Amino acid sequence: IASLRPFLENAPSPHLKGLLQDIFIKSFSDPRVSTSQWPEIPLNLGGNSLRVACIGVIKRWLNFEAIELFFKVIAEHAPNEQFEPRKNLWKSYFDQDFVGDAHIILGQNAERTASRLKSTDEAAKGLFFGKLSGANPDQSVLLMQIGKLTIAEWSHNGKFRAWSSDATRKPKFYKNFYSANELRIGSNKIKNVNGSYGDGIVHLGNWVDRAKRYVNQETGIRIARRIR
Repeated sequence: IASLRPFLENAPSPHLKGLLQDIFIKSFSDPRVSTSQWPEIPLNLGGNSLRVACIGVIKRWLNFEAIELFFKVIAEHAPNEQFEPRKNLWKSYFDQDFVGDAHIILGQNAERTASRLKSTDEAAKGLFFGKLSGANPDQSVLLMQIGKLTIAEWSHNGKFRAWSSDATRKPKFYKNFYSANELRIGSNKIKNVNGSYGDGIVHLGNWVDRAKRYVNQETGIRIARRIR
């Protein structure tokens, strides 16, 4: 309570945040995977509602660091690609508390980069990531839960893909290993500009507006800011 309640509204310094994340994850495990080891809070001290709120602080920090690390890795492995719109888009959903889960999945080369970045970034050192097989070793995937949609944002020339909550092939979060196929197959059909349907949205043209419209259509979620 003393360590996390003060930060329900305001974040601590990066150094303190990194220390707190490390302590709580080592003591009680990553709360995005399981909260069974996290202690209960007596009713007279705030009860389950405060417990959920305090655990939510750690979850939010971890989701933010996952998104940050994803784009830092991309910047090193695809410096000539235009990823700023992707970063602005997904961080806007996060900033407005619409990202419930965020997990990064990395090819072999991207994994080595992430390990190096974690060693120099206190806030990210408690993060774990999935390993990607069957794809370019520089490739990365950001897997997110936004409303009822599971979204996979691929780096490089990959697509924006999404699965509904009842989709039988939707990817599971926080696994250690993923094949490229399980992050592609069975994704929702999305209407293309020409009226046909495809298995995702290619990052060309007005793809940001199309992605926002699709998320809004499927979840009712509308972000407030304009994405450039």
